[in-house]
Amino acid sequence: MSPIGKRILGAIGRESITSLARRIGVSRTTVQGWLAGRYQPNWERLAVISAQTGIPVETLTQDIFSHHQARSGGTTPAHGKRDKIGVTP
Repeated sequence: MSPIGKRILGAIGRESITSLARRIGVSRTTVQGWLAGRYQPNWERLAVISAQTGIPVETLTQDIFSHHQARSGGTTPAHGKRDKIGVTP
């Protein structure tokens, strides 16, 4: 599970992934992808997640870049990865 996924799950407690997905306007599959670390929510979605869960965006993203750097051998993520985490080059 990704670091951001752990924070999201911790925030929703016993709420279902489907319920959270509805509240933030995405599919259940999208939330599952975030939890699994297959991809990351963009900045707009992070703001919605923050508003709906009460977790500050800064907390949600505190190690998002270090997580990707560790997976890529310490380098800046490739262009496709930047797009997936919502960073504009």
